Amino acid sequence: MSHQPTRRVTMSLLLASSLTVLSSTLLSPALPAIESTFHATPNVATLSRLVLTLPAALIVVSAPIAGTLVDRLGRRSVLCGAIVVYAAGGTAGYLGTELWHLLVVRAIQGVGVGALTVATTTLIADYFSGDRRDTVLGWQGATFNITGFLSLAGGGSLAALGWRVPFLVYGAAIVLVPLVFVIIDEPETTSSSDALSFDLLESTPVGLLSGVYLLTYLCATVFYLLTVQLPFYLQGAGAMTATGSGLLIGSYNLVAMVVALRVSWIKRRVGPTGLFVSVFGLMGTGYLIIGESSSIAVILTGLVVAGLGWGLMLPTANLWIARLAPERIRGRAMSGVTMTLYLGQFSTPLVSQPLIERLGYATTFSLAGGLGVLVGAVVVLWGRRLSQGTVETLATDTV
Repeated sequence: MSHQPTRRVTMSLLLASSLTVLSSTLLSPALPAIESTFHATPNVATLSRLVLTLPAALIVVSAPIAGTLVDRLGRRSVLCGAIVVYAAGGTAGYLGTELWHLLVVRAIQGVGVGALTVATTTLIADYFSGDRRDTVLGWQGATFNITGFLSLAGGGSLAALGWRVPFLVYGAAIVLVPLVFVIIDEPETTSSSDALSFDLLESTPVGLLSGVYLLTYLCATVFYLLTVQLPFYLQGAGAMTATGSGLLIGSYNLVAMVVALRVSWIKRRVGPTGLFVSVFGLMGTGYLIIGESSSIAVILTGLVVAGLGWGLMLPTANLWIARLAPERIRGRAMSGVTMTLYLGQFSTPLVSQPLIERLGYATTFSLAGGLGVLVGAVVVLWGRRLSQGTVETLATDTV
């Protein structure tokens, strides 16, 4: 950019980013009511949970397409179009009379979320560099988590009025279109639409990018176990209402918000690889605590510990990709984080529901915790190979 982004630009990008979280958390407290309403539908236990996570499947498909579009057509136009699709698809859920209706409109909304996520994150990477980029990506992560807390808490209250009511909230996103169009300037870096050259591909650390994408996928698969399955677990543990369930799960996001705000400070002390170790170590420990107790107080403790790890996850993945990827393919590289994040979200009910039906909620959470700790240990070993070259650049990058 030829000029420093204004505070209005930063706030607009963070506000647009918050929409992506609403798509995956606002409906969580309403899932038991949706399952109850459509109880006669075959496979209702899995399908009702897919109402929450199905957009992720479309995000997986739309994110790489959006990555190409933001590199070739420009960030701002893609972002405005994404918001329109998001609002239309989300609000249409209010009119659903069959479970498959909800799945269709949520799939449409997922297309908008994929493009919206790629466009906003790429714009942040364009506008900022060095430690300032780390800080703003941390703010973005904090925005995700405070939005997650508010939407889970608010979604619980809205669900108490009826499971259809939360769908109406998505329509409010349309007011951001004129805001984005007026405030956001198109970065100069988007002017090139050249095809990928061999030299550009040669300079891209494909192995490191793939490693970041894999870690993002694993973390997302574990994380969304909370939003998809914990409301049902809490009903059994403490006969909690939708409002109480939303507030308790939301505490996870509140803790994550605080940590995300400090990601730049934490990175300077533990290094880029240490961030990933912290993510999986903390999340794994938190899930083990949740799985080993049916007490609401102990479950809350587990949520707090796991939230410390999740708060680091998205800023960590984004800062790695922003610095590893050459500028001309940044949109496409950023789309990989979006794609793997939501692929994990979509996978969660498909992987977890058979385990829960066979082993129960507590054991499933414990298994997820053990997986997190194991992955953290593997990253420690992997980090020895990443302690030179590119990682040194990541650790010392400055404005």
